[in-house]
Formats: sequence, C-alpha cells, structure tokens
Amino acid sequence: MATLLSADDDELQDILESGIAATRTLADTATLIVVLGMHRSGTSVIIRAMNTMGAELGDNLGNAVAGENDKGFFEDLDIVDINEGVLAAAGAKWHTLAPIDFGRIELEKLNTLRAKAVSALREKCGNRIFALKDPRLSRLLPFWQPVFDQLGLRVAYVIAVRNPISVGRSLQKRDHFPLDRSYLLWLNHMVPALQATRDRLRVIVEYDKLVDSPHGELLRIAEHLGLELDIDRASAFERDFLDKGLQHWRFEASDLEGIHSAPHEVRELFLALRSTSRSDGEQQPSALDTAVANAQRHLDEVVRGKSHDRTNDKFTSVFEHLAAPFRALRRRLSS
Repeated sequence: MATLLSADDDELQDILESGIAATRTLADTATLIVVLGMHRSGTSVIIRAMNTMGAELGDNLGNAVAGENDKGFFEDLDIVDINEGVLAAAGAKWHTLAPIDFGRIELEKLNTLRAKAVSALREKCGNRIFALKDPRLSRLLPFWQPVFDQLGLRVAYVIAVRNPISVGRSLQKRDHFPLDRSYLLWLNHMVPALQATRDRLRVIVEYDKLVDSPHGELLRIAEHLGLELDIDRASAFERDFLDKGLQHWRFEASDLEGIHSAPHEVRELFLALRSTSRSDGEQQPSALDTAVANAQRHLDEVVRGKSHDRTNDKFTSVFEHLAAPFRALRRRLSS
C-alpha cells in the first residue's frame, strides 16, 4: 500500500511540475529573443526596446554610423560574422534575390559554422534573457533553429514590420537599390521569417506604431512574451532613445496602392502583418497565412522568370566591392 501511495505521489508531483513548467514566464529559464525583419525596418529600435524587459544585448556590438543609424545597430558582431560566413558558404549575400541554397554548403564547413554558433550562444545566453538582432537571421533560420534546439533555449521571436515604401526609399538612399528590387528583398526576408516561426512563440511589431505609441506597444510585447516591463527603463527608452526625427521616411498603408513598382503581394502581406500586429496575439492567422503563401508563389515566379536575377546580383556585387572602402572609412570616422 505504501508503495502504491509513493508511486501516486510521484505521479502527482510530475503532473504538478509539468503544470508549473507550462506556466512559467520566459524570465524563469535561459531565454533567447530573436528580432527578425527586413533591413531598414526598425529592428535596431525594437531590439533596444527589449532591454526594457530585462534582456541583455551583449558587449560586442557594432558602432553607430552617422546618417545611417545614429543611435546604433545593436548587432552582436560575433553573430554577424557567423551569418556572413553562412551566406558566403552558400554563395550568397544578404541582398541576393535567389533563395539561400543551404545545400551548397560543404558539410565540413557547415559543422564548423554550427559549432561556432553553439559556442557563441552558449556563452552569451547563460541563464538569462538575451536578445540578438541581425536582419540576415530572417533568411538563415534553417541554420540557426537547430542550434537553438541543441542548446535547449526557449526562443521568442519579435518580427519587425515597416511600410515597404519606407524600406525601399531608405535602401535607395543607402545602397542605391532600385525600388522594385527592394520590394522583392522585403518579401525575401519577411516570407521565410514568417514561415519558420509560424508555430512558435512570436509577436509582430509595427515600427511606426512603436514610435507613435511606445508605452502601449511595450506593454503589449511584454505581455505577449510573458516578460515583465520595467517602467523606469521604459520611460528612459521613450525619453532618451526614441526620436521621431530619425524616421527619415514615413508612408501610410494607403500609399502602397499608388506604387506600381510594388507587387500586389507586397501590399497584401504588409496589410496582413499590420492587422495582426494591431490585434490581440494573432487573431487572423488565415489572412496572414494566405498572404504569406501568395508572396511565396510570387517569389517562385520571379526566380523562374529571372533565373535568380544573377545579372543584377553580379552588378550589385561589383558595386558593393567599389563602395566597401568608402563605407569602412565612414564607420571609422563616426566611431
């Protein structure tokens, strides 16, 4: 009889512990917050906002660049280096229009990169909340998610959304990309990020809404991720960090209707993301799923029709080679 009672007690204890584990907030375990989104979409502001919820950003961050990102990129240089290595091994760059072909990476190189990623994250995350951001991550989750799983991290994704016209104008100024190329790159970052995080803990954040209503958005993000918002840090973030003057481009959703160089799928996906970010959680998954599927079909058609746009990629590669020394000089002068 005593043995049966002991077994029942153990079973009950297991049930109780399972229930407790299921209701824990992210702050109770080693947690990684991954900020995803297209370049020039406010990812730097959003990852800085994660600090108001207790997230550490690391101590190996790149410098701010005057006129490009005056407050800082908040990108961990170790992670950026790994991402650049993965892209190079796959024969791609961040602005390659073709899908990233992970099958091109030699097994030995892949194992080396993965071991480097595991070591870096194990050291950075420890037993705390750690946040990282690099827009390249949006296209490289097939590489990173097995790393997250291997480390047993609890991962939360924050997906940054900004009007594609604003993104396109910013890239046009910084990289001299034509707008139609930027719209495709926007899809090329948003679609894989949404596909890879569909059934995982995530929150979608509209950059312009965060700038307009920071306190409400910070509360929404914290609640959705199960984190505690530090009111003092939130006030300092709003007072000392946010600056509407840094929004050099600001367009409304309706402006996309008159932009003929933007495919219909760009407008459809942006509106679905915007609607989802303004609802409680994700109340309209079917609309978002439909928009993602339509965007993926459009990207597939572009790849088939343009043979991966290799000519444009080659031209852009030459341009990047010529422009690199000037960008490096500007970074040194601003540091």
